Amino acid sequence: MSRKIGVSYDDYEDLISREFARRVAHETQQCRTNRGTPVRPDGTAATAWWSFGRVCGATPDGRLSGDPFNDGSVSPPAGKDVKGPTAVLKSVAKVDPLITWNQLFNQSVPPDYLRGHNAKVFAQYLKTFGDLGIHHVQFTTVDREMLLDAQKHPEKYPTYRCGWRALQWRPPKRSRMRGWNI
Repeated sequence: MSRKIGVSYDDYEDLISREFARRVAHETQQCRTNRGTPVRPDGTAATAWWSFGRVCGATPDGRLSGDPFNDGSVSPPAGKDVKGPTAVLKSVAKVDPLITWNQLFNQSVPPDYLRGHNAKVFAQYLKTFGDLGIHHVQFTTVDREMLLDAQKHPEKYPTYRCGWRALQWRPPKRSRMRGWNI
């Protein structure tokens, strides 16, 4: 669902996205699994944003052929969240995550936004996220400089946190960083 989440406070596009998700869920649930239960769409295609984008042609929103999609099923595409993170939250809150197994919502937060005064602002942002009924968000808390440094000096980054697990650091290729909103 690559869309311009948070571009404006106008409901028009958000309501189209909500209706699209509802129709996809309804039509998909007409199909049955091999156990006879309804098929449910799953909005957690964690790596599909990059791999599907590589094989898809250009899209009307200005995404070029081969460029990654948005990182997450309801996340804004890189550079499209021009009205700020609260506008993104308000848009995401309009798409019902309960009609699918989940919606993947990712946001990037520079590390300095988690310290000092910014930490208090970020705490209020998290409260807003909860108040709007959004049940899931994942944050990337590294900045571009760190990722570029990790490509040059991977020995300085022996592990990194990915969700709840510590993983061996493998610096990302530049082609994968193209769609990151950091």
